[in-house]
Amino acid sequence: MFQYINNLNQVVLNLEHVINDIKQARELSKQEISEFFRLEVDKVVCELNDINIIIENFKNNTETKIYKNINNKSKTFCIHGKKKCICKECGGTSICEHKNLKCICKECKGTSICEHNKIKYTCKECKGTSICEHNKIKYTCKVCKGAGICEHGKVKYSCKECKGAGICEHNKIKYTCKECGGSSICEHNKIKYTCKVCKGAGICEHGKVKYSCKKCKINL
Repeated sequence: MFQYINNLNQVVLNLEHVINDIKQARELSKQEISEFFRLEVDKVVCELNDINIIIENFKNNTETKIYKNINNKSKTFCIHGKKKCICKECGGTSICEHKNLKCICKECKGTSICEHNKIKYTCKECKGTSICEHNKIKYTCKVCKGAGICEHGKVKYSCKECKGAGICEHNKIKYTCKECGGSSICEHNKIKYTCKVCKGAGICEHGKVKYSCKKCKINL
C-alpha cells in the first residue's frame, strides 16, 4: 500500500516535470515538441500500469487473507455457531454416547472425573484446584471474596441488585421463572425437581417432597 502511494506521488512529480519541460521547449519546432511530449507521456503511462499491477496484487492478497480466515472459522465452527468438537447436535468428537462432554461424563468415567465420581477440580474430598481453604468453591466463596461475588456479598450471576446474567426481565432467576418458561419449569408450569406429575428427582416414593416426607425420615 505504501508502495502504491509513493508511486502516485512520483507520477505527480513526473507530470510537473513534463509541464515545465514543455514550457522550456517553446522555442523548439512543432515536430520536436510532439516527439518530446510523446516520450514523456509514454513514461507516465508505463508508471501508471505499474501502479495498477500493484493495486491488483494488493487486492488479491487481501481477498486471499479474508478467504483464509473465513475458511478457517468455517472449519472450526458448525452451523449451530458452536465449536464442532463440542456440538451435541453435530455429534462432535468430544461428545460421548450419553450426550455429555467425554472428559466430564460420569458414565464414561471421563478423565476429569475423580474416584468420588465428581469433577476433580470441584471435588472437596480430592481438594481440587477450585476448592479454597474454607472447603468451598473459590469463585463463589464469600470469605475469600471470590471473583463470582459482587459488592452486595452475593453471587454476581444471581444478584438482583447487580442485574446479574441469571436474572430475567421479571426480576427473577431465569431458569425458575414461569413467565420466561425457564429451563427448570415443566409442562405443568411447576419446578421440575418438585413436580409430582413429572416425578421429579425431589419427589420420594411416597409421592411427597423428599426433605419434608416424614416416612422417608423414619426410614433414615
